[in-house]
Amino acid sequence: MTVEEQEKLCNEKFKAIFKSIKKIDELVNSIHALTISVSEIANSLKFIEAETIANKKNIEDLKHEKVNKYDELIKIITTAIISILIGYIAKGMGLWL
Repeated sequence: MTVEEQEKLCNEKFKAIFKSIKKIDELVNSIHALTISVSEIANSLKFIEAETIANKKNIEDLKHEKVNKYDELIKIITTAIISILIGYIAKGMGLWL
């Protein structure tokens, strides 16, 4: 094999090596971009999780508030009914004018 042939063969091998390096560099860049995207998604999920926890707490608070209002309404109605009955009984006994 002549020097020129060896030089040509070496140039072809160098071209193939540089082409492989370029592909590897592109893959590394893609992996880097993907890593950044995954990191952003993870941060978004953390925010969504925090918001979900806050919303669940707000819903529970609203449920308890409705129950408390219902309980208060029942107390008022019960007090009114008992007052009417006591007034009726008192009037029947002549204790009330």
